[in-house]
Amino acid sequence: MASPPTFSSLRLTEEAWAKYKQSLSRALDLSSTGGRREHPKVRVTGYNIEARDAIVASNGDGSDFIEAPWSPMDSVNWIMQRIGDKLRIPINLWVLAGQGHVLSTGLIVGGHDLFKGNPSTIELVLVPINYVEDYEDENPLPDPERYVWRHLEPGTTESTDPMEKAKAEYHLIDPVDAPEWETYYAQRKAADVALGKTLDDIDEIETVVEQIKECVQDIVGEFELEENEQFAIADCVYPRSLDIVDSGDLEPRTATILTRIYSPTRPAAVDVWFHYHHRTRWESVEFTCSLLFRVVNPLTEAALPPIPDPVDSRGRVARGWTRMFWMALDDCPPGRRWYAKSLREWGMRAAHVNRVHAALFGGGRAAAAVDKVDAVRLLLASVGIAFYVAREDGEDDEQNIDRDKSITWECFEDKWIGLNIREACGVPLDDDADWEPPADENPYEDEEDDEYGDSEDEGRYGGGRDDCRPQ
Repeated sequence: MASPPTFSSLRLTEEAWAKYKQSLSRALDLSSTGGRREHPKVRVTGYNIEARDAIVASNGDGSDFIEAPWSPMDSVNWIMQRIGDKLRIPINLWVLAGQGHVLSTGLIVGGHDLFKGNPSTIELVLVPINYVEDYEDENPLPDPERYVWRHLEPGTTESTDPMEKAKAEYHLIDPVDAPEWETYYAQRKAADVALGKTLDDIDEIETVVEQIKECVQDIVGEFELEENEQFAIADCVYPRSLDIVDSGDLEPRTATILTRIYSPTRPAAVDVWFHYHHRTRWESVEFTCSLLFRVVNPLTEAALPPIPDPVDSRGRVARGWTRMFWMALDDCPPGRRWYAKSLREWGMRAAHVNRVHAALFGGGRAAAAVDKVDAVRLLLASVGIAFYVAREDGEDDEQNIDRDKSITWECFEDKWIGLNIREACGVPLDDDADWEPPADENPYEDEEDDEYGDSEDEGRYGGGRDDCRPQ
């Protein structure tokens, strides 16, 4: 039985190589620098003895490497052609690799980590095609760096008591005795796994994830607690679902965010659901925004349960959810007569705030350190809304007050949100009584109806009436 051909035996004659190259996409000619600096080079050595023998055979001086110029606009295919001019082995029979990366022929090298920075010489290896798996097994790539969400490393304990285990691992703050700690511990462990999977696929949602993390860090940093206790509260925030459609300039056009905040003091949690849509059209603006919350006190399921849809089939808030606020621009009248007419509804009352505050912070030291206004602000922060609530007359309620966040959610009515938070928390200001919503002016009120034709976008304006109007 004949032995398989060696890699070196696959070398073509110069004439055969020239004919073979005619079937390839023509590589960029780097033979002349045109007065510019010399192009950087790749230096290719053999991965194994077969590849090394082929390289040595291609060099008249017996050297065991081949050098070729490259530019950031090159594809790997073009670099392989330049190497092939010496090697003369068809490029479908070998690959180039480096630091565990096997380079695909269509890759534009300027953006690859191996080529960034234009070093004078880049070291690569030539791997015969039948040895690629061996190369990858011997040169495994490190696991991708995982996005780090938690601030504190899990603690440990030798205790088997569920409350003590949860206290150690999650740095709970003066936890109260309760029979549901085993449920809390098991569910939060499951939430850790689910959050890891969410963050492993972070590319499309990274801006919003970063916004949530920064907003939560900012608000907990104001709590009158030790730094590690502030971090422990921040680590209680678990984004569970993020559905983001950006507008092309990194600003979300549509976002639906679902977050669960675990209590650092008792086996309870608060869920927060935020839906936002903002789109500017030729003759109008689509806008609707809604935030709902749900208190789960105590937790009853050890497995991480699916969070129920907050809106039923008829568009009504249901299944234990409560509306904090809803804002929109009305979609009537449609067409060229559209104008900005604000719609709004507030749903959070004092009893709701008390339930949220008790579920998250109980009645101990944490409750004293985090007042009710800040508890509500934490709900906002958990879905990426940085919001400052005025505490004294003359101050302004304002979203993204320092303008240091990537996202400022458009069309927010800051004063209206702030005064309603204060009223629900029992700390109104004198200025609040004087506030009146700005009047919506209709610029077409005195115009004849038939002066305005219908737009091709008729029926898609505002987005308030049909999309998210409270029922």
